[in-house]
Amino acid sequence: MKTVLMIRMDKIGDLIVTLPVDRLFLDTHILWFVAEGVGFVPQNSLPPRNYVAFSKTFSWKLFWMFYSTVRTLKPDAAVVFQAPFWVGLALFLARVPKRVGVLSKFSSFFIFNKGIRQKRSQSYQHELAYNLDLIHQGLQKPGYNFASLPKLTLNAPESQILTTLGLLEFNTSQAYVVIHPGMAGSALNWTIEKYAELIQRLPTNLKIVVTGTAMDRAWTLPLFKKLKHLPHIIWAQEKLHLNDLMTVLKNAKVVLAPSTGVIHIAASLGTPVVGIYSPRTVETPVRWGPLGTSVETFVPAVSTHGQIDASVMNFIKTEDVFQALKKYF
Repeated sequence: MKTVLMIRMDKIGDLIVTLPVDRLFLDTHILWFVAEGVGFVPQNSLPPRNYVAFSKTFSWKLFWMFYSTVRTLKPDAAVVFQAPFWVGLALFLARVPKRVGVLSKFSSFFIFNKGIRQKRSQSYQHELAYNLDLIHQGLQKPGYNFASLPKLTLNAPESQILTTLGLLEFNTSQAYVVIHPGMAGSALNWTIEKYAELIQRLPTNLKIVVTGTAMDRAWTLPLFKKLKHLPHIIWAQEKLHLNDLMTVLKNAKVVLAPSTGVIHIAASLGTPVVGIYSPRTVETPVRWGPLGTSVETFVPAVSTHGQIDASVMNFIKTEDVFQALKKYF
Protein backbone atom coordinates (compact mmCIF):
# COMPACT_ATOMS: atom_id res chain seq x y z
CA MET A 1 0.00 0.00 0.00
CA LYS A 2 1.29 3.43 -0.94
CA THR A 3 -1.08 5.68 1.01
CA VAL A 4 -3.18 4.99 4.12
CA LEU A 5 -5.46 7.45 5.87
CA MET A 6 -5.78 7.15 9.64
CA ILE A 7 -8.71 8.93 11.17
CA ARG A 8 -9.16 9.80 14.83
CA MET A 9 -11.36 12.85 15.34
CA ASP A 10 -11.92 13.10 19.07
CA LYS A 11 -10.00 14.16 22.18
CA ILE A 12 -6.32 14.69 22.95
CA GLY A 13 -5.75 11.59 25.06
CA ASP A 14 -7.58 9.37 22.58
CA LEU A 15 -5.35 10.60 19.77
CA ILE A 16 -2.16 10.19 21.82
CA VAL A 17 -2.89 6.52 22.52
CA THR A 18 -3.71 5.92 18.84
CA LEU A 19 -0.86 7.62 16.94
CA PRO A 20 1.73 4.87 17.62
CA VAL A 21 -0.14 2.40 15.36
CA ASP A 22 1.39 4.03 12.29
CA ARG A 23 4.69 2.36 13.22
CA LEU A 24 3.32 -0.70 11.43
CA PHE A 25 3.57 1.20 8.12
CA LEU A 26 7.18 2.33 7.83
CA ASP A 27 7.11 1.82 4.05
CA THR A 28 3.79 3.64 3.52
CA HIS A 29 2.72 7.28 3.33
CA ILE A 30 0.47 7.87 6.35
CA LEU A 31 -1.81 10.88 6.63
CA TRP A 32 -3.73 11.48 9.84
CA PHE A 33 -7.13 13.17 9.86
CA VAL A 34 -7.69 14.69 13.30
CA ALA A 35 -10.15 17.06 14.97
CA GLU A 36 -9.56 20.80 15.05
CA GLY A 37 -7.65 21.87 18.15
CA VAL A 38 -5.55 18.71 18.58
CA GLY A 39 -3.16 19.14 15.66
CA PHE A 40 -0.37 20.06 18.10
CA VAL A 41 -0.14 16.35 19.01
CA PRO A 42 0.95 14.98 15.60
CA GLN A 43 2.87 18.20 14.94
CA ASN A 44 5.01 17.80 18.08
CA SER A 45 5.33 14.03 17.99
CA LEU A 46 8.68 12.36 17.36
CA PRO A 47 8.84 11.83 14.48
CA PRO A 48 6.32 14.50 13.40
CA ARG A 49 3.22 13.10 11.68
CA ASN A 50 1.57 14.43 8.55
CA TYR A 51 -1.97 15.48 9.39
CA VAL A 52 -5.02 17.45 8.31
CA ALA A 53 -7.43 18.90 10.88
CA PHE A 54 -11.17 18.97 10.26
CA SER A 55 -14.07 20.22 12.32
CA LYS A 56 -16.32 17.47 13.66
CA THR A 57 -19.43 19.62 13.20
CA PHE A 58 -21.25 18.60 10.06
CA SER A 59 -21.92 20.96 7.19
CA TRP A 60 -22.33 20.17 3.53
CA LYS A 61 -19.40 22.45 2.70
CA LEU A 62 -17.16 20.54 5.10
CA PHE A 63 -18.45 17.21 3.84
CA TRP A 64 -17.56 17.97 0.21
CA MET A 65 -14.20 19.40 1.26
CA PHE A 66 -13.42 16.17 3.09
CA TYR A 67 -14.70 14.07 0.20
CA SER A 68 -12.63 16.06 -2.32
CA THR A 69 -9.50 15.70 -0.19
CA VAL A 70 -9.92 11.94 -0.07
CA ARG A 71 -10.59 11.72 -3.83
CA THR A 72 -7.45 13.75 -4.54
CA LEU A 73 -5.28 11.60 -2.28
CA LYS A 74 -6.55 8.31 -3.79
CA PRO A 75 -5.59 6.27 -0.71
CA ASP A 76 -5.31 2.49 -0.81
CA ALA A 77 -6.97 2.23 2.60
CA ALA A 78 -8.53 4.25 5.40
CA VAL A 79 -8.68 3.21 9.04
CA VAL A 80 -11.36 4.92 11.12
CA PHE A 81 -10.61 4.71 14.84
CA GLN A 82 -13.23 7.32 15.74
CA ALA A 83 -15.09 9.83 13.60
CA PRO A 84 -18.59 11.19 12.98
CA PHE A 85 -20.86 9.17 10.67
CA TRP A 86 -20.41 11.55 7.76
CA VAL A 87 -16.67 10.82 7.61
CA GLY A 88 -17.29 7.14 6.92
CA LEU A 89 -19.94 8.05 4.35
CA ALA A 90 -17.45 10.28 2.53
CA LEU A 91 -14.92 7.43 2.43
CA PHE A 92 -17.62 5.14 1.02
CA LEU A 93 -18.64 7.60 -1.69
CA ALA A 94 -14.98 8.28 -2.52
CA ARG A 95 -14.60 4.53 -3.14
CA VAL A 96 -11.58 4.03 -0.93
CA PRO A 97 -10.63 0.40 -1.72
CA LYS A 98 -10.19 -0.74 1.88
CA ARG A 99 -12.24 0.92 4.61
CA VAL A 100 -11.49 -0.35 8.11
CA GLY A 101 -13.57 0.42 11.17
CA VAL A 102 -15.50 -1.03 14.08
CA LEU A 103 -18.77 -2.75 13.22
CA SER A 104 -21.25 -1.32 15.69
CA LYS A 105 -24.14 0.72 14.30
CA PHE A 106 -26.19 -0.52 11.33
CA SER A 107 -24.58 1.99 8.96
CA SER A 108 -21.08 0.69 9.69
CA PHE A 109 -21.89 -2.59 7.94
CA PHE A 110 -22.05 -0.93 4.53
CA ILE A 111 -19.56 1.89 5.15
CA PHE A 112 -16.72 -0.45 6.16
CA ASN A 113 -15.86 -3.28 3.78
CA LYS A 114 -13.15 -4.37 6.22
CA GLY A 115 -15.22 -3.99 9.35
CA ILE A 116 -14.12 -5.59 12.61
CA ARG A 117 -16.30 -6.57 15.54
CA GLN A 118 -14.93 -5.29 18.84
CA LYS A 119 -16.62 -5.19 22.23
CA ARG A 120 -14.84 -2.11 23.49
CA SER A 121 -17.44 -1.60 26.22
CA GLN A 122 -15.92 -4.60 28.00
CA SER A 123 -12.59 -2.71 28.20
CA TYR A 124 -10.51 -5.81 28.80
CA GLN A 125 -7.48 -4.27 27.07
CA HIS A 126 -5.95 -0.86 26.41
CA GLU A 127 -7.34 1.49 23.77
CA LEU A 128 -4.06 1.23 21.87
CA ALA A 129 -4.43 -2.57 21.76
CA TYR A 130 -7.94 -2.24 20.31
CA ASN A 131 -6.57 0.11 17.65
CA LEU A 132 -3.76 -2.30 16.78
CA ASP A 133 -6.32 -5.07 16.42
CA LEU A 134 -8.20 -2.99 13.83
CA ILE A 135 -5.09 -2.81 11.66
CA HIS A 136 -3.95 -6.38 12.25
CA GLN A 137 -7.35 -7.79 11.33
CA GLY A 138 -8.68 -5.18 8.92
CA LEU A 139 -5.57 -4.84 6.75
CA GLN A 140 -3.87 -8.12 7.61
CA LYS A 141 -0.83 -6.09 8.63
CA PRO A 142 1.49 -8.08 10.93
CA GLY A 143 3.94 -6.40 13.22
CA TYR A 144 4.08 -5.02 16.73
CA ASN A 145 1.76 -6.04 19.53
CA PHE A 146 0.75 -3.77 22.41
CA ALA A 147 3.73 -4.68 24.58
CA SER A 148 6.37 -4.28 21.86
CA LEU A 149 5.00 -1.22 20.04
CA PRO A 150 7.04 1.95 20.80
CA LYS A 151 4.70 4.39 22.54
CA LEU A 152 4.27 7.99 21.47
CA THR A 153 6.99 10.49 22.33
CA LEU A 154 6.18 14.20 22.30
CA ASN A 155 8.59 17.10 22.04
CA ALA A 156 7.94 20.27 24.06
CA PRO A 157 8.22 23.39 21.82
CA GLU A 158 10.33 26.34 22.96
CA SER A 159 8.67 28.57 25.52
CA GLN A 160 9.68 31.23 28.05
CA ILE A 161 6.93 30.20 30.45
CA LEU A 162 9.26 28.86 33.17
CA THR A 163 10.84 32.31 33.43
CA THR A 164 7.43 33.98 33.44
CA LEU A 165 6.18 31.75 36.24
CA GLY A 166 9.36 32.13 38.29
CA LEU A 167 10.31 28.49 37.93
CA LEU A 168 13.91 29.07 36.88
CA GLU A 169 16.80 29.48 39.28
CA PHE A 170 20.32 29.96 37.92
CA ASN A 171 19.02 28.92 34.48
CA THR A 172 17.89 25.60 35.89
CA SER A 173 14.30 24.51 36.42
CA GLN A 174 13.29 24.60 40.07
CA ALA A 175 11.78 21.55 41.73
CA TYR A 176 8.04 21.68 41.19
CA VAL A 177 5.09 19.37 40.73
CA VAL A 178 2.06 19.92 38.54
CA ILE A 179 -1.45 19.30 39.87
CA HIS A 180 -4.11 19.25 37.16
CA PRO A 181 -7.32 18.53 39.11
CA GLY A 182 -9.97 19.09 36.48
CA MET A 183 -11.41 17.16 33.58
CA ALA A 184 -14.22 17.31 31.04
CA GLY A 185 -16.41 15.00 33.13
CA SER A 186 -16.17 11.88 30.98
CA ALA A 187 -15.09 9.82 34.01
CA LEU A 188 -15.26 9.97 37.79
CA ASN A 189 -12.72 12.21 39.53
CA TRP A 190 -11.37 12.88 43.00
CA THR A 191 -13.15 15.53 45.05
CA ILE A 192 -11.88 19.07 45.53
CA GLU A 193 -11.41 18.30 49.22
CA LYS A 194 -9.10 15.41 48.38
CA TYR A 195 -6.97 17.51 46.05
CA ALA A 196 -6.78 20.26 48.68
CA GLU A 197 -5.83 17.78 51.39
CA LEU A 198 -3.07 16.38 49.22
CA ILE A 199 -1.64 19.77 48.26
CA GLN A 200 -1.47 20.76 51.92
CA ARG A 201 0.57 17.60 52.61
CA LEU A 202 3.25 18.60 50.09
CA PRO A 203 6.39 20.32 51.48
CA THR A 204 6.30 24.11 51.39
CA ASN A 205 9.79 24.31 49.82
CA LEU A 206 8.35 22.63 46.74
CA LYS A 207 6.61 24.74 44.12
CA ILE A 208 3.17 23.52 43.11
CA VAL A 209 1.80 24.53 39.73
CA VAL A 210 -1.96 24.18 39.32
CA THR A 211 -3.07 23.95 35.70
CA GLY A 212 -6.45 23.80 34.04
CA THR A 213 -8.66 25.21 31.30
CA ALA A 214 -12.04 26.91 31.43
CA MET A 215 -13.60 23.43 31.31
CA ASP A 216 -11.88 22.61 34.61
CA ARG A 217 -13.34 25.49 36.61
CA ALA A 218 -15.55 23.18 38.67
CA TRP A 219 -12.29 22.05 40.31
CA THR A 220 -9.86 24.94 39.91
CA LEU A 221 -12.07 27.75 41.24
CA PRO A 222 -13.07 26.05 44.53
CA LEU A 223 -9.49 24.86 44.96
CA PHE A 224 -8.20 28.40 44.53
CA LYS A 225 -10.64 29.70 47.16
CA LYS A 226 -9.45 27.07 49.62
CA LEU A 227 -5.70 27.41 49.07
CA LYS A 228 -5.04 30.89 47.68
CA HIS A 229 -3.27 31.83 50.94
CA LEU A 230 -0.45 29.33 50.31
CA PRO A 231 2.54 31.22 48.80
CA HIS A 232 4.24 28.18 47.21
CA ILE A 233 1.34 27.51 44.83
CA ILE A 234 1.52 28.98 41.34
CA TRP A 235 -1.98 29.34 39.95
CA ALA A 236 -1.47 28.83 36.22
CA GLN A 237 -4.97 27.69 35.30
CA GLU A 238 -6.30 29.36 32.13
CA LYS A 239 -2.97 31.16 31.65
CA LEU A 240 -1.04 28.67 29.53
CA HIS A 241 -0.98 28.29 25.77
CA LEU A 242 -0.34 24.77 24.51
CA ASN A 243 3.39 25.35 24.04
CA ASP A 244 3.58 26.77 27.56
CA LEU A 245 1.64 23.85 29.03
CA MET A 246 3.89 21.29 27.35
CA THR A 247 7.00 23.05 28.65
CA VAL A 248 5.59 23.15 32.19
CA LEU A 249 4.68 19.45 32.04
CA LYS A 250 8.03 18.45 30.52
CA ASN A 251 10.08 20.07 33.31
CA ALA A 252 7.95 18.97 36.26
CA LYS A 253 9.23 16.42 38.73
CA VAL A 254 5.88 14.64 38.54
CA VAL A 255 2.35 15.36 37.30
CA LEU A 256 -0.84 14.41 39.14
CA ALA A 257 -4.05 14.36 37.10
CA PRO A 258 -7.25 12.40 36.57
CA SER A 259 -8.18 10.64 33.32
CA THR A 260 -7.77 13.59 30.98
CA GLY A 261 -5.59 14.72 28.08
CA VAL A 262 -2.97 16.36 30.31
CA ILE A 263 -1.88 13.10 31.89
CA HIS A 264 -1.38 11.56 28.44
CA ILE A 265 0.61 14.59 27.25
CA ALA A 266 2.84 14.46 30.33
CA ALA A 267 3.48 10.72 30.00
CA SER A 268 4.38 11.14 26.31
CA LEU A 269 6.82 13.92 27.25
CA GLY A 270 8.62 11.43 29.51
CA THR A 271 7.49 13.02 32.78
CA PRO A 272 6.48 10.72 35.68
CA VAL A 273 2.71 10.73 36.16
CA VAL A 274 0.33 9.71 38.91
CA GLY A 275 -3.25 9.22 37.82
CA ILE A 276 -6.61 9.27 39.60
CA TYR A 277 -8.95 6.83 37.83
CA SER A 278 -12.52 5.63 38.08
CA PRO A 279 -13.41 1.98 38.79
CA ARG A 280 -16.14 1.95 36.13
CA THR A 281 -15.30 -0.68 33.54
CA VAL A 282 -15.02 1.72 30.58
CA GLU A 283 -13.05 4.31 32.59
CA THR A 284 -10.27 2.30 34.24
CA PRO A 285 -6.56 2.61 33.40
CA VAL A 286 -6.76 -0.86 31.86
CA ARG A 287 -8.47 0.89 28.93
CA TRP A 288 -7.35 4.53 29.27
CA GLY A 289 -4.16 4.53 31.34
CA PRO A 290 -1.29 6.84 30.28
CA LEU A 291 1.58 5.19 28.42
CA GLY A 292 4.97 6.32 29.66
CA THR A 293 8.18 5.22 31.33
CA SER A 294 7.01 6.10 34.85
CA VAL A 295 3.29 5.71 35.43
CA GLU A 296 1.30 4.95 38.57
CA THR A 297 -2.49 4.99 38.75
CA PHE A 298 -4.95 4.79 41.62
CA VAL A 299 -8.40 3.20 41.32
CA PRO A 300 -10.87 2.75 44.20
CA ALA A 301 -10.95 -0.85 45.40
CA VAL A 302 -14.68 -1.45 45.00
CA SER A 303 -16.87 -3.99 43.31
CA THR A 304 -17.69 -3.08 39.72
CA HIS A 305 -21.05 -4.80 39.96
CA GLY A 306 -24.08 -2.59 40.43
CA GLN A 307 -24.30 1.19 40.55
CA ILE A 308 -21.06 3.13 41.05
CA ASP A 309 -21.37 6.78 42.02
CA ALA A 310 -18.85 9.55 42.60
CA SER A 311 -18.56 8.81 46.33
CA VAL A 312 -16.42 5.72 45.64
CA MET A 313 -13.54 8.00 44.64
CA ASN A 314 -13.06 8.82 48.33
CA PHE A 315 -11.64 5.31 48.74
CA ILE A 316 -8.43 6.54 47.12
CA LYS A 317 -6.43 7.60 50.16
CA THR A 318 -4.59 10.90 50.20
CA GLU A 319 -1.66 9.29 52.00
CA ASP A 320 -1.20 6.68 49.27
CA VAL A 321 -1.15 9.33 46.52
CA PHE A 322 1.24 11.47 48.58
CA GLN A 323 3.69 8.57 48.92
CA ALA A 324 3.54 7.97 45.16
CA LEU A 325 4.40 11.63 44.49
CA LYS A 326 7.05 11.76 47.20
CA LYS A 327 9.32 9.41 45.26
CA TYR A 328 10.01 12.20 42.76
CA PHE A 329 11.02 15.09 45.02
